[in-house]
Amino acid sequence: MTCPDPDRARHGVFAIFAAVLSGTGTAWAADGPLAVTVDACTTCHGPRGMSQGTMPTIAGMDSEAFAEALLAFRDGSRESTVMGRLVGPLSDEDIAEIAAYFAALPGADQ
Repeated sequence: MTCPDPDRARHGVFAIFAAVLSGTGTAWAADGPLAVTVDACTTCHGPRGMSQGTMPTIAGMDSEAFAEALLAFRDGSRESTVMGRLVGPLSDEDIAEIAAYFAALPGADQ
């Protein structure tokens, strides 16, 4: 799968790397210091994680399954075109916090 808008994807990649490199990777919240990083996820996965296209909806996804998917993208055991590069610099704790954030949002089935 590819992101519907490659320019937005590049912006999202930049945003996540900028947030990680700035050292603000400790508080994940939609209105917190890493809002730009959470917003990077929504570049392809839709507003508040509710997909508007071909990407999967991540809002309301089980946090354990979400974290396992991100860890698999990070270690290369799950193939991707973009996700491995996005999650590569994230710590296990960052991934757990991202997963918990999106799990707490209402999903497509709620």
